[in-house]
This record gives sequence, structure tokens and C-alpha cells, in this order.
Amino acid sequence: MPLDPFHPSPLRRTRLLATYLEEIRRKAGVLAAARAIAALSAPATFRRQAALAGVGASPILYAAVGAVACYHALVRSIGPHRALGTIRAAVVAAARHLALPSPRTPDDDPLEALAEAIEATLSSGQELGIYDVRWLEGAPGTVQLEILRCRIHEICHAAGAPEVTSCFCDAESPLLTRADPQLVLVRDMTIARGAPLCRFTFHVVGDLTARRARAAAGA
Repeated sequence: MPLDPFHPSPLRRTRLLATYLEEIRRKAGVLAAARAIAALSAPATFRRQAALAGVGASPILYAAVGAVACYHALVRSIGPHRALGTIRAAVVAAARHLALPSPRTPDDDPLEALAEAIEATLSSGQELGIYDVRWLEGAPGTVQLEILRCRIHEICHAAGAPEVTSCFCDAESPLLTRADPQLVLVRDMTIARGAPLCRFTFHVVGDLTARRARAAAGA
């Protein structure tokens, strides 16, 4: 069964939160981690989370609210630049735990597996109202799509910290490519950096034609 970042089990949620807070402690110290915990447990954070229920109670949206709350708490003690770097590292670390590589043989078609994984992941996000996705006819050896709406960006912007959206942008590559070193994500525009949409192009590293020929011969 493919990993689903939008519906993690309660145990995985607990582990992800522990990873998140541990990365904050590692990057910015024990005091910063304590402030992050206080921000996550503040009544205002829970009120924002409750407001999200009307647009789909997805853990990733709660993660966006929590990231903004932690960011605001850390800015006051370590400054905006270091605070943003700390939150970025925590979000990316959590994403890597959601994106362990799917088992497959070396001669499996990586592009086909990639397209299936991305479609499954983003379809789930679209059903929850997190993204609006448009699939494109990419060049040979690529999978290409556009994100027309990003609820994560809307949440961060409404909370007065649009810059936090970029932390989730940086988490998309390990999440969507399943941390596979043979897959590369290129983005020439993102909503977080002022563009009207995000355009994603995924490439397979290496000789895709040769790998497909070997897979066909094996079958």
C-alpha cells in the first residue's frame, strides 16, 4: 500500500511530531524546542486548527499551522533568518519520514512508478481541498504538472508568515519522489515565490530507454 502523507496513522503522527521537535532542538537548542512545544500547545494554535476543519481536517494543514506557530515563537528569540532555517529543516525531516522509498526491482520502469505515486499522492491532496492540480503532457522521459492552488500557502499567508510556505516546497521533492536518488524534481515557478502557479517537472536520471528494454526482456 503506498504511503499517504495526508492520512498518517496516529503512531506515525506521534513519530513525525517527535522528529519535528527533535530537529528544532538540534538546529536551535533546547530552549527553542521548548518554545516550539509551547506554541504548538497554545490555545490560539488549536483555534486555528479548528478553523481548518471546514476545509478538510488534514494533518498536513495542521502541520502548516504548527509550522507558522513555531516560526513566530522562534523569531522572537533567534531572529527570522535562523527561525526560518530551523522550521525548514524540521519540515523536510518530517517529509523524509513520510517518503521512504517504495520497494521495486532495478529494472522496474521508474517513470511509470513515479507517475503512479505522484498521481496517488496529489489526488488525495486534491480531494481534501489542499491542491488544485493540472496534468501536462511533458517531454519524453518526464512527468509534468501544475499546482493551481495551494492551501498551505493560503494558510501561511493568512497567518502573517507567507515565507513559511517555502519550507513545505522544499519538502515536496523527498515526499513526491519517495527519496529516490534516480528521480529529480525541477520547478521553474512556485506560488510561494510570487508566481501564479507551481510548475513541476520530474526527470529520471540515467538511460530510461535501456532500463525499459531490460524490464521488457525480463517480462
